[in-house]
Amino acid sequence: MYKKVKFTNFKNIKAQEIKLSLGLNLFCGKNGVGKTNILEAISILSGWGPLEKGSENLVTWGSSLRGILLAGQTEENEIVEAQIAQKTTFRFCEKRINATELRQKIPLLMFLPQDLEIVEGTAIARRRILDIALSLIVPSYAYRLSEYRRAIKQKTIILKSSTKVEGNVQLEAINKAAEPLVEWIWSMREKYIALLAEEITKNNICPYPLTLQYVKSGTTCGNQIKNSFIEAVKLQRERELRFRYPIVGPHRDEIFLFTEGKAAKAFLSRGQRRRTAISIMLAVTDTITRKIGRTPILLLDEIMSDLDREARKILLAEFIKRGGQICATTTEIEEELAKEINIRVLNVIDGAIE
Repeated sequence: MYKKVKFTNFKNIKAQEIKLSLGLNLFCGKNGVGKTNILEAISILSGWGPLEKGSENLVTWGSSLRGILLAGQTEENEIVEAQIAQKTTFRFCEKRINATELRQKIPLLMFLPQDLEIVEGTAIARRRILDIALSLIVPSYAYRLSEYRRAIKQKTIILKSSTKVEGNVQLEAINKAAEPLVEWIWSMREKYIALLAEEITKNNICPYPLTLQYVKSGTTCGNQIKNSFIEAVKLQRERELRFRYPIVGPHRDEIFLFTEGKAAKAFLSRGQRRRTAISIMLAVTDTITRKIGRTPILLLDEIMSDLDREARKILLAEFIKRGGQICATTTEIEEELAKEINIRVLNVIDGAIE
């Protein structure tokens, strides 16, 4: 966890140092005052990239300074620095370090408002959560996933550009090269889904029992890896040739959510879907804690929208009793509720944290 974080020349955040505590740090303020920027800065400082590409968009508007400096002090008094100019460079205890190494030293999860749509949203959002969690638990996962994505990109180019795709030797070679990556990623995801389902049952945020079903794209065997990637490609060959797009592989996997035997997105109200999404996020945090032995910093943006007072109380109470450090934002919090649960509220006004 971070004890202190210092911002210099970052977006609309005033140059200042703020103290963070263990447990819940709730940043409260109107839209546009800089709450999300605070979370983004903490995320960058922990080895993750900005929310949008382009470092030129991160500098304080109208500033005469060119670079951005973010600094933090951990619970163990380790000093972390991120300097952003043409590229981002990191230092940990005064030594250069790359982003991947830093993410292992300071595990962190950040969930944005669109991540709260994982119940009713697209499969992309659900796969993203899987990939982030597995990248923290298994450091080699991110590299292998990147290698697979390169292979799929090459395959897509061939499918779309070649006038004679069928029997293409290069295409067959890409499939063969991708096979061990696909089988490994499928295996990791399947194991992780089982672990996640177990952890979801342990928090009291989810309004109804939730069942997860992982489906590997292009296979014909439900949840069992009985077909190899190559066999699945052969089964889907005609569709891939017709659509000129890779049908089989982790890039199209799906995680279905069921409640009371029905699709959760149809069964639950909007507020209940929001609670279910938060329950999944907390469970993801717990899986990482269980596997690496450390609780990641949890960043949650606009966490309480669409929740009634009782749901907010349940959520905040769950945050308070959990270990680790949570930084969350909200547009408002009832003063009576904040006092009742005894949470730390940091007011954000025009980029300044009080």
